[in-house]
Amino acid sequence: MTLYRTFFVPHTGGEAAQEAMDAFIRGHRTLAVERAVFPNGWAFCVEWMEGAGPSAPVPAAGFRGGKVDYREVLEPAAFDRFVRLRKARMEIAEADGVKPFVVMTDAQMAQLAKAERPTKADLGRIEGFGEARVAKYGERLLGAAVTSDERRVTSGAVEREDLGDAASCRVGREEETRQEAASPSCKGGDALVPSGTRLEGASPRGAPPAEGGA
Repeated sequence: MTLYRTFFVPHTGGEAAQEAMDAFIRGHRTLAVERAVFPNGWAFCVEWMEGAGPSAPVPAAGFRGGKVDYREVLEPAAFDRFVRLRKARMEIAEADGVKPFVVMTDAQMAQLAKAERPTKADLGRIEGFGEARVAKYGERLLGAAVTSDERRVTSGAVEREDLGDAASCRVGREEETRQEAASPSCKGGDALVPSGTRLEGASPRGAPPAEGGA
């Protein structure tokens, strides 16, 4: 006969609940283990067979003893961000006198860690992480998610772009200056002509125009 047993393991202080679930699984013929995440912990539904001897459980991918192994679930770079977020979460929780899961759950941290350079917009898209927590914890969490090297790379790209724009403006001004220097200066619409130079077809000052034909 197939039966079901549910367990709830809090994100923080759930060691006793986890041990109880592990002991039950070890002592029964386990067929499957299903899980669901909640803001304050994980819920597990254990499917087992009555009257059969104990057997090894069928764990979900990335789970060890009822807990998620985020080293296996996340990519290496994302896991590094997850570790930094976890450290920042502990520091924030201690400073504010709250439990770590009140700041952010492991599942929420894992979702944020998947973003290469997380932003407040990424925080706002996380289920269960409301505007109040974004406003209260967002800056500190995002500051931990992005390393100083990543910030330097980003700021360096912006700086190079700004320098490129400035150089283009400088070259443009120099080109305008050269063009002005090469062009004759005009005043009142007459080109400047060196003194004493007689233009072809022009009559001397005060002389009547020459009549056509000899």
